[in-house]
Amino acid sequence: MLGLPKFFSIMCLLFSLPVNAGLQHLSIVYTGYLPHLQASSGSYAQLGTLLKQQRQHHSTLFLFGGASLAPSLMSSLDRGAHIIDILNNLQPDAMAISGRELIYSIDELSLRAHEAAFPMILSNATDTLTGNHIDDIDAQLIINKQGMNIGLLSVMDYHSIMGYKLSRLHIDDSMAHIAMQAKKLRQQGADFVILMASHGVQYTQALLEQSIINLALRSNPYLDAPSTAQVYAKNNHEIYLKKHGSAAVITLSWPTGTHTITDFTTQFIPLSSLPEEPRIKQYTNIYTQRFSTLFDHKITVLTTPIDLHYSVLRTTENAFGNLVADAMRIESNADIAIINSGAIRSNAYFPAGHTLTNGDVMAALPFRDKIKVLKVTGQQIKDSLEVGVSVISPSSGSFPQVSGMHFHVDQSKPPGARIEDLTINNHPIEKNKEYTLATTTFLYHGGDGYRPLLSALEIGFSQQVTPLISDIVISHLNGKPTLSVKRDLRIVLSNGEHHD
Repeated sequence: MLGLPKFFSIMCLLFSLPVNAGLQHLSIVYTGYLPHLQASSGSYAQLGTLLKQQRQHHSTLFLFGGASLAPSLMSSLDRGAHIIDILNNLQPDAMAISGRELIYSIDELSLRAHEAAFPMILSNATDTLTGNHIDDIDAQLIINKQGMNIGLLSVMDYHSIMGYKLSRLHIDDSMAHIAMQAKKLRQQGADFVILMASHGVQYTQALLEQSIINLALRSNPYLDAPSTAQVYAKNNHEIYLKKHGSAAVITLSWPTGTHTITDFTTQFIPLSSLPEEPRIKQYTNIYTQRFSTLFDHKITVLTTPIDLHYSVLRTTENAFGNLVADAMRIESNADIAIINSGAIRSNAYFPAGHTLTNGDVMAALPFRDKIKVLKVTGQQIKDSLEVGVSVISPSSGSFPQVSGMHFHVDQSKPPGARIEDLTINNHPIEKNKEYTLATTTFLYHGGDGYRPLLSALEIGFSQQVTPLISDIVISHLNGKPTLSVKRDLRIVLSNGEHHD
């Protein structure tokens, strides 16, 4: 048993037969969504303690659910290599691939998989360049524990990556495809099949009910969980983590000499309730210290707050979004600038008086995306903005943050016809006129649905080396002792009511 503090509530879900001396046991540790080495919700060093405790007393299968190679401040520099290094020390039996592992590119994921001392799994993706699975990524896996052959699958839904501009990646998110993969595992001798699935996959219960798989493991800490009972969920053999820094410990038991699971126990454990394992803590400290000099450099002092919470950043004009777009437009000498809100992360809040650092800016702009200056028509601008406001939700990163333009969004109208009163530098837009647009490589390649920019003509950037968006913002702010950021009605939203 884990010695957890009394003030932490651990939900235990028990069913089936009592444990007896004639049973074999296997402890499965499952977690994911850990992009930061250290966080108040739970750290890798605390995960190290959980694994050490389990491995000392049980045969243990450690399954890492992914969603961790990005985005983070450190990953903005090494594209998740430090996460692989820490996981190599924690020794997962397998890691699932999620959309976050594909943020940088297919080739970067292959590099991380090559660096990993453990297998990575993605069962429903094909690299169209080769016609095969992604290099160094397994489609399925069988691991023998205590005489039980455990089959492993990992599946993501197409919508979880549709904004990443991964033209080389084909996703087959049909139930039939996964059923076929599970059948192959059974034919290869799998006694018990586990599916790790992204939160958008809709058919896990059907797979369980038809006994195609035996256990589904899922996580999405961005779902609202207003009460303790909703922090974790179990529906039959579907385990769902809905809280940052949480882990599930699932104990399987079966009579010795058989291959039929007769007992199933689940504990949901907050990693923050555990002490930090010293050896893993030492590794994480090395990375933190290595990058601290760069990250801690002070830029300016805020005289107004900055709110980067997704609920405001992705649904309306944002003061920091204005700052980023202004820096892109001014530093490139373009007419206008557009950046998608999904490019801005950290979900942080900085009050007035906060000293903004390099690390703050880099954490808010973690994707290492570069600036592109394009020649576009007024029609392409309007069409792009229509894409950006077609879905206005904290879960969608397509909402535009802009500079050099003003417009009204009528949400009562259908997508594609919502933009009104669009002006460029205080003049009504002309659909056939050409303008210069500063944007990101991601949007230039049609990311987040900005396909109208695919046909835009790229023009030379004013600097010799094309810098990252974060570099542009830091350069733009250097030499400013104080900073005031604000909204100035660049984007006005309504639901059909009169507007000026």
